[in-house]
Amino acid sequence: MYKRLLVSILIVIMFAWSLAPVRPSLAAHLQPREQAIALQFSEGPSDPAELEAFLDPVMRAQMEENHIAGAVVSVVKDGVLLFSRGYGLADVSANKAVDPEITLFNIGSIAKTFAFTAVMQLVEQGKLDLNADINTYLDIKIPA
Repeated sequence: MYKRLLVSILIVIMFAWSLAPVRPSLAAHLQPREQAIALQFSEGPSDPAELEAFLDPVMRAQMEENHIAGAVVSVVKDGVLLFSRGYGLADVSANKAVDPEITLFNIGSIAKTFAFTAVMQLVEQGKLDLNADINTYLDIKIPA
């Protein structure tokens, strides 16, 4: 069960990561064809119907292939919820469908991935320096 949950969460993370904007500096190092593709998707999908058309078959196929009982996918862009859908069952024995508003999943150690992503986004925005003393950012003093 843990493996199935982990696979479903990883699928969601990989998809969300693919929606991240492509930095212009990265696009500059690509071949012309790759550069055109990167620039085409630099903003990511913003149409809920487009997200639905892409996600529904992908999620169904991945869930069937990996024997995943249920999953939730939510896509947020610029603080706006673009898409949220539950797939499969939250409780197989009761045949209860996943509801993206109320079904909770145990994310386990995946929280580390979210924390890392948040930290690296702050680095990209210039709000955090990985080489700075940690005490610069804390309310308490950590001894050296």
